[in-house]
Amino acid sequence: MREEEIYIKAKLLEGESLCQTCIHAHIVQGHAESERRVWCTYGRWDRPEVIGFAVRECSQHQGREQTDLRQMEKMAWVLLTRRGSGRAPGFVTPQQVEEFESADDD
Repeated sequence: MREEEIYIKAKLLEGESLCQTCIHAHIVQGHAESERRVWCTYGRWDRPEVIGFAVRECSQHQGREQTDLRQMEKMAWVLLTRRGSGRAPGFVTPQQVEEFESADDD
């Protein structure tokens, strides 16, 4: 999939804000539609930028349903190819790798 195709898919219909589905958006909604504040945290967690309009297109949009690299690494299984501390080679979770490495250090 080309970058242009991904960018085009990050567009919404008129009136809806793309921020609604973005992981970089911090949204506070009051009871009335006019009581809405949106901050974009992309690249600046310490000083988010205030967004004062409904965003139609954004080059940095990352949908909440998309998995980022850190999330994928956290859920990935690891293949251990060497024996140690009474274990056989095979697939383990990232948490088990940390346990095995700390046991090997002892």
